[in-house]
Amino acid sequence: MQFTFHALGQDNKAIYNLHDAVIGDQNLAIYNGILYKEEYTNTELVNVFYKNLNFFVGDLNYDQQSYYGQKLKLDTYNDQLLITPKNSANALLLVLDKSKVYWFTLDQETFYNADNLTESPRVTGYIKLLAKGDKGWVFKKSRKLRIIYRKDKKEALKYILKESFWVFKDNILIEVKGKQDLRDLYPLKKDLINQYFKENRLLYKNNKDQFYSRLFNLNINS
Repeated sequence: MQFTFHALGQDNKAIYNLHDAVIGDQNLAIYNGILYKEEYTNTELVNVFYKNLNFFVGDLNYDQQSYYGQKLKLDTYNDQLLITPKNSANALLLVLDKSKVYWFTLDQETFYNADNLTESPRVTGYIKLLAKGDKGWVFKKSRKLRIIYRKDKKEALKYILKESFWVFKDNILIEVKGKQDLRDLYPLKKDLINQYFKENRLLYKNNKDQFYSRLFNLNINS
């Protein structure tokens, strides 16, 4: 299944929000998920979430319906999108059905569900959009891995963040591990890619998100 994100204007958002207000927030389909349970206690320093423990107010498309101004969290260990009713005093934390999530936003960043982006994804679950254009979209997949170890004769845990980068081209998601993969995808831009890597070695080492975003926005898709 292919799905294209369409940014809606404030008027369209207002229409959706009015619809939500009429039927009542607690009756929205997005609040019918299963309860989220923490296997281990999450702290500011050690947790499974994207960026931090806080909720982000974001938008999402769920079961082909758009919802705005929702309180969301992303569990990057279990690859689960979590929501709490925005006008509820209860601290309910619900897991959204991943098969029904198409896109969502967190902290002004857009994520897609790779499973709904292409019929046979080589990467699954939620991926962050870094850049898009006619010649390709580039995404990052972030996943935390849990490591349990012994410290002072007690059990302790930590998380290691694993990241990979993917290009969506010709309705296929293809992993990009470096310069050669990009040259294979864009042979006509081989010289440009070589030059970009040469001039931006430090950026590639320190901030791959920005590296790939600039490459696609200023070069590949230009």
